Amino acid sequence: MNDKPADPIRLLAEEYREMNGTHVQVLPGPPSALEFARLVHISRPVLIKRMQVPAVNLWTDKYLIKKLGTQTISVAVTPDGRADAIHKGPDGLDYFVEPLVETMSMENLLKQINSS
Repeated sequence: MNDKPADPIRLLAEEYREMNGTHVQVLPGPPSALEFARLVHISRPVLIKRMQVPAVNLWTDKYLIKKLGTQTISVAVTPDGRADAIHKGPDGLDYFVEPLVETMSMENLLKQINSS
């Protein structure tokens, strides 16, 4: 018999998976505005095929620096890119952690990203 109490964070994560599953919906093309709003509302992953996103070609580093200048932006900083997630602590226990939020200019952010 196990006398150790169940980890509430692990139970929450398991319950979320049970309720939401691990299925990723695949759309053959871009959704309508209403369909897109519904997808965003349920907060589940979706793969949209044949989707053209103009920002992919437009948003270069030079463009973003020109548009945002020295304006301060908030950046979620994590060691592994996962924000608001469960991580194992140095004591071996699981913890729900939030990212460190730093403010910086777009130019400084892009310099940091490009130097790593």
